[in-house]
Amino acid sequence: MQQKRSEYKTLINNLEQRGTTILKVGKEIANFQKDFFLGENHTLKPLLLRDVAQKLQLHESTISRAVNGKYLKCDFGVFELKSFFKRPISSKANADLSAESIQVQIKALIKAEDPQHPLSDSKLVKVLADSKIFLSRRTVAKYREELHIPSSTKRKQKE
Repeated sequence: MQQKRSEYKTLINNLEQRGTTILKVGKEIANFQKDFFLGENHTLKPLLLRDVAQKLQLHESTISRAVNGKYLKCDFGVFELKSFFKRPISSKANADLSAESIQVQIKALIKAEDPQHPLSDSKLVKVLADSKIFLSRRTVAKYREELHIPSSTKRKQKE
């Protein structure tokens, strides 16, 4: 009976600790990604598991296990916690960019383009470089394809 009581207490303690860890990680994500939750275009800033682990003084694998398979419901959708972790894009001028935020910019540029003279991937690279975002043409093409946007030749509208 004593052994079962001890196992029960250990189980309850572990469950409480797990819940506390998930709550701490969730608060840290919400605090760091304020622009996503409060902004209009819901873009994520780069965030690494390592950063949250260091802030909470936990191991990176603990954070990974805590967010795996866990979801957050907000007014505009349900999101897996691990989707809030985005690697930064290596940009010389701005380390606060994620692939998602660059995709939003590419989408906006294409939406605003002249339909008779659409921007090619090379032109998009130049326009982004003017904004201090330095990417290769292939990366821009990859992001455009991920957004399901056809190439400039397919977007071109005849007069």
